[in-house]
Amino acid sequence: MTASLKPLRDLALVVACLLALGGSKASHADEVTEARPVMLVARPGLEPPFGKTVLVAMPFGKSEHVGFIVNLPMHRTLSNLLPDYQPARGVTEPVRFGGPVLVDTIFAIVRGKRGNDTVPLSEDLAVATRGDAVSRIIEQSPNDARYFVGFVSWGPGELDNEISAGYWFVMRPDTEQMFRPDGDGMWRDLESRTGASPGEK
Repeated sequence: MTASLKPLRDLALVVACLLALGGSKASHADEVTEARPVMLVARPGLEPPFGKTVLVAMPFGKSEHVGFIVNLPMHRTLSNLLPDYQPARGVTEPVRFGGPVLVDTIFAIVRGKRGNDTVPLSEDLAVATRGDAVSRIIEQSPNDARYFVGFVSWGPGELDNEISAGYWFVMRPDTEQMFRPDGDGMWRDLESRTGASPGEK
């Protein structure tokens, strides 16, 4: 597998790409998800490929969403994927599989607010979708971020339909969970907080 820091100009271009590709089927926009980013925890029994996953999802426009699976480490480092890019050697955490769309592109979720070249995810998290922004993070603060290959997309209404159907528990993005080193335990810990019914926590 090869990966590159492709120069995506902004989230609008990402969404344009995902809509052109058709995206991955994962849920009519309502107030649950259209106003702000959320963390999604797969309900027990959800079948592959999203069983036992944790995602972050961001609204775009009125009813589309994009996001990343955050608990699937690839057991490969950024320097493995980008052997000729010397700054990548400073990243210690494994790259994570973010989803099946644009799997030759690297994205980053970074601590703090990083200006106009990132998209806010919470008060202390932001997403870098542009190649130059991801490069800058790698070069200046490599371990203040988590890096993802690919992303997940939802077409109009898909995510909220899935939430209504009970596929996901919905939470606010959790910085500590995002940056925990053992992604394999994230789903179990978050699912244990949810109780019996999906909904806002």
